[in-house]
Amino acid sequence: VLCGKMHLLVFILTTFLFCSSGISGGKVLVFPLDGSHWVNMKVLVEELHARGHNVTVIVPSNSWYINKTSPYYNSLIIPMTDGFDEFFFESLLSKLIQIQKEGASLWKIIKMELEISIRFSEFHYHMCRMIIRIFDDTNLMKSFQDSKYDLVLTDPVTGGEGHFAIAPSPLSYVPFPGAQLTDKMSFIERLRNVFTYLFAMFQ
Repeated sequence: VLCGKMHLLVFILTTFLFCSSGISGGKVLVFPLDGSHWVNMKVLVEELHARGHNVTVIVPSNSWYINKTSPYYNSLIIPMTDGFDEFFFESLLSKLIQIQKEGASLWKIIKMELEISIRFSEFHYHMCRMIIRIFDDTNLMKSFQDSKYDLVLTDPVTGGEGHFAIAPSPLSYVPFPGAQLTDKMSFIERLRNVFTYLFAMFQ
């Protein structure tokens, strides 16, 4: 009886193996942000390629970090003439380092935050223009549909958005990203945390 059950089990398993469909890599479209965001996305792209997936990356023509050719992905180059310039980021980084070392007045910090806000607003405008060009390009949209992508990957502009959407983060205890505070805040630091949050929401 035991031998008969074993033969039946082997027969059923063999039937499942022959009836199951083959597993193949999927088609993945990646729409990354440039700059430091690409550093993280590139790791995912390379791993997807290593696992047999066919990866296509949308690359703005003026990209700094995203290579237009790569053994890991096919590039879909989208014309874009405006956006952030490297000089702005170098200048911003040196200002932030100087503020960390020497400290700065509240006015200087607000002025820098306003400059960042204006630059991000310009960047968002140019990104919107690029997306409009993508949607207006009927040939490109048809190629997206014909490609039948299994997955589209992109990344958020602001880190921690998912955390703030689902996890309680009272500003009196949890420092807002960018406020450069710890979880041990004085009353003044808690006020600063609230103002940083409000300013970020205003942006």
